This record gives sequence, C-alpha cells and structure tokens, in this order.
Amino acid sequence: MRPKLPLALFSIFIVWGFVFNLVKTQTVTAYPLLQTDTNEIFLPVVLKAVPTPVPTPTSAPTPVAAGIVINHTAITQFDRIPDSYITAASQLHSLFRHASVGDNIDIGLDCLMNTTLPRPNVCTTGLLPGQDLYDSKYDRSNWDFEFHAPPPSQNPGWWDKVNFFVSRVDGLGSGSSYQVVAFKFGYVDAYTGSAIDNVFFTRNANDSYPGIEDLEVLQTRHPNKLVVLWTMGLARAIGTVDSTSFNNQMRTYAITNEIPLMDIADIQSHRPNGTLCVDNQGNNQPALCDEYTEEINGGHLNTLGKQIMAKAYWVMMARLAGWQP
Repeated sequence: MRPKLPLALFSIFIVWGFVFNLVKTQTVTAYPLLQTDTNEIFLPVVLKAVPTPVPTPTSAPTPVAAGIVINHTAITQFDRIPDSYITAASQLHSLFRHASVGDNIDIGLDCLMNTTLPRPNVCTTGLLPGQDLYDSKYDRSNWDFEFHAPPPSQNPGWWDKVNFFVSRVDGLGSGSSYQVVAFKFGYVDAYTGSAIDNVFFTRNANDSYPGIEDLEVLQTRHPNKLVVLWTMGLARAIGTVDSTSFNNQMRTYAITNEIPLMDIADIQSHRPNGTLCVDNQGNNQPALCDEYTEEINGGHLNTLGKQIMAKAYWVMMARLAGWQP
C-alpha cells in the first residue's frame, strides 16, 4: 500500500504543479536580453536601471556642420565624449594649416595619445598631480597638421595664410581623403593697427586682400570637404582692439552662416575656472591667460595650454562626427 503524503506537503505539490503549468503556457521576456524563454520559472528580481545607450555612429562619418561653436565652455565636454564618438572622430581625415601655436596644439594631441612611460617631458612639465592625461584611444593619426609654408617661412603675412590655404586645398585633387580642412591666423596678425579686422569681411573687390569671400568660393568648389573657421590666437600682449574686432566679426559670421567655429581666442582668454584674462599692455582686451604660457608677452603654449587646446580639438572633431553633448 502506497504511503499517504502529509496534507501540507500534498498542498505544496498542488500549488507547485499549478505554477509550473501556468508558466509553461506563457511567453516570458527576459530583460535586458530580449529573448523568449519557455518552461522556465522566474523568481522576482530587482533590476538596476540601465542607461539609454549612446547611438554608435557608422564608420567614416560625414562631418556635421550646423551650429557647432567650440569655446571655453566646451572644454569640460571632453571627458563626456563617448568612446564610440572618439572612434568616429578619429576616423575623420582632417588637414589643419598653422604656424607655431598650431605646432603647440599638434604636440598636445600627440601627448593625449602617447602612452610611452616614463612620460615625455614635453607632455608633463608644469602640470599639477592628476593633470597628466593620456590614452591610446585618442588616436589622431588621421589629423594632419602643416605649416603655412616650409620653415623658416612658416609664419607669412595674414593674406598669404589665406592664399596658401586656398591653393593647398585646390591642389589636393579628387583622390584626397580629407573631409575637414582649416587654417588659423596667429596673434602676430593682429598687432595694433593691423588691417585684418578692417578688410577681411568687407568683400571689397577693389582691394588686393583676400577675405571671407575666398573661403566661401573655396567651400563651393569643394562640397565634399568641410571648411572649419577659427578665431585668431592671442598672446599676453595681444589682445588688441584689432584682434577683438576680428574675432567678434568671425564669431558673428560663423554663427549666422552655421559654419563650425573653433573659437581659440575665447578658449585662450579664459582660465580653467572660467574667468576672463586681459592683455598686459593696459588695453583691457581679451588675451592669453598666464596659466597657458611661460612667456611674458608672447603666445606660445605651455603644457597646460597645449592640453586645453588638444581637448578642444577632440570636442570639435567629435561634434563633427555627429556627437551631441
């Protein structure tokens, strides 16, 4: 004779069988795997909220143009660039023409991706503990920096900086892989009395100077390349009325026409805490902060200044790759 089960145990079997049959007939979705399971029993669990994933851009992105201004407020965005957009930015091919300060920025970009230990002095001198930053993911191999002209003539007059840039882009040929092209003026182009702020935006066909119209026509000739604009770099003794006037006109033009702008002047003239720096000549004009240079009157960047501008360059390229902070 089969032994009788205790009533309590028999009741448990009845309930368990009911649950098993109920689950067996249901389709259960397992989060976050999003796959269907059957014949399974799921005990209640508490799930941690999963953040909305950042969309992964496609490879070889097309540069995005509208509404991008990289100024001193964008520096803090560097730490928030998703890895997917760091990769996308590194895949953009860019050409940037410059003089000595551009060479400083070039070094800053190399320092961000240089994982050599011990760290090169050029990447660490003067930095406070915790300020040194580097990671091989910051691969800028596709971003080419060139002098306006071969040394010792790498810093010609501002008009030739325009002319040489236009000739360089026109000469790239249809097989060029560059998607982003740019150049910058230097602080030496805005000494007191310089004509640059008076003629660059006037579109005067009767003067001999190149101007913004030359860059407009260049962009029209090369629709597969994006011409990015820059404000003019500053020094301790320059800010001048001329540099401020030129930079304000460049900002207005870029914003009005929705052309990407690297506002190096705004970045250089604001300390890491956001306060404004002015020149040391008594003109009360925005100028390069002492924190970013070792020079008394000049504008060449120290290690922190190089790093700040390298971060700004990465934010710009990530934005061009489609990142929305």
